[in-house]
Parts: sequence; structure tokens; C-alpha cells
Amino acid sequence: MLGHFQILLEAIVLNPTQRISELPILTAAEHQQILNWNPPSTSISQLHFHQQFEAQVRTNP
Repeated sequence: MLGHFQILLEAIVLNPTQRISELPILTAAEHQQILNWNPPSTSISQLHFHQQFEAQVRTNP
């Protein structure tokens, strides 16, 4: 947690006007690892929740 806090503080110092929600908290390696576990899908993210649910039911009944 200390490492994440340090990354956050460094980001604040580099750009103090940046929104809190846009500040990084993970290292580049951690961020990449999460993306490898759960790659972003642009096709499904543009759907409404009920459409995402229906698509999931079709692929995994």
C-alpha cells in the first residue's frame, strides 16, 4: 500500500490540477497485469446493461 501511495503522491506533484479519479495508483507492471487478466472489450462496453446481460447469457447459458 505504501508503494501505491507513493505513486499517487508523485502523480499529484507532477500534475496538481489533475482530477483525483484520473490519478494513477498502480505501477505500470500492475496495470498491465490487470489488463492481461481482463482485456477491455470495446464492443460490449458500448452496450446497455441489459444488452450486456443478454450477450453473456447467449455465450454462457
